[in-house]
Formats: sequence, structure tokens, C-alpha cells
Amino acid sequence: MPEREFNKIFSERLRYFLNKYEMTQLELSKRLGVGTTSVYNWTNGIKTPRMDKVDAMCQIFHCRRSDLMEEPKQESQTDDNELMMQVSPLEKNIIIEYRRSDDITQAMVLRALSLEETEEQENFYAG
Repeated sequence: MPEREFNKIFSERLRYFLNKYEMTQLELSKRLGVGTTSVYNWTNGIKTPRMDKVDAMCQIFHCRRSDLMEEPKQESQTDDNELMMQVSPLEKNIIIEYRRSDDITQAMVLRALSLEETEEQENFYAG
């Protein structure tokens, strides 16, 4: 695939994920430890990020490389839309805030959820 075509696809996918997570280019640049010009260039299809930055974006956006580097398949978009229709506004806000949070906060949330689940399970089996 020619570099120009790849940059176009990558920039479209990056804009999609920035929009999906309601994240600004400035926020992404801070999380990646790069300048705002780099993110601007990636978002506008001018340049391609190094693979380590693509991998970091995958962690931030909770996606695979192919989600950023390839055109999406129609069925996955439909699944996302159907799922979002089932999510309440509160749940959507919780998801957005979780995804915006740093790695330590996300780890704390996951730990709290697994502890809560374990406690619920214990109460269920005890009762």
C-alpha cells in the first residue's frame, strides 16, 4: 500500500478514535509524550507515527493495530453502534472518564471492580 494511502487511512482512524473517546490532539500528545505537531501531522495524514507510538495509541484506545491501520469492516461498526444504543448516559460517561484516566487510575478501577465482584460472589454463596 502506498504511503499516501496508508496515511489517509491512519488519519481517518485516528480521528475516529479521538472522537470516540472525546480526546483532543493535545490530550493525546501529552499521553504519548510527543509534541502537538506530531499528532497534528498524523491526524491530517501528513506523516506516519513510529510503531511504538501506534502501540501506545492502541493501549490508550483499547484497540488493535489493525483498528488504527486498516479500514474498518462494516460489521464491527454495527456491533459498536448496537452496543452504544444499550448503554445508558451514565454508563457512557463512566466509560469515557475511565478511558481518559491514566494507567494507575484505570488499574485501581479494575482492582476495585474485581474486589467488588468477589465480595458479591461471596455474599451470594454465603446467603
